[in-house]
Amino acid sequence: MRAVAPFRIDPDGLSSIGDVLNVMELRVAVEVESAALAAERAKGWQIAAIMKSLADVDAAIDSGDSAVREDFAFHRAIADATMNPQLVSSWLSSGSMQSRDTASARPSATPAEQHS
Repeated sequence: MRAVAPFRIDPDGLSSIGDVLNVMELRVAVEVESAALAAERAKGWQIAAIMKSLADVDAAIDSGDSAVREDFAFHRAIADATMNPQLVSSWLSSGSMQSRDTASARPSATPAEQHS
């Protein structure tokens, strides 16, 4: 089986407002479906992880931080709660959609990994 390159959006390829809107449409579609799946499938501890990461976003914003890392963790918690490894994988590989430095924001162990 050959390795498949992960899905990525090259921010340098976003040269027009139309390009940015296309990416936003993609994100909305993926994020809305992920939220719906997470709502159906999440365990109690996953809901708690989502709520904590949302509180972390609010705290970062309140302190004047950009909250990019916290936002990444929030969306990662939702992806984890879908219990769909393909959504988790695509979310991890699409960190460039938010920021080129979000890869360093990834936790060393996900909540799912901590509970397995």
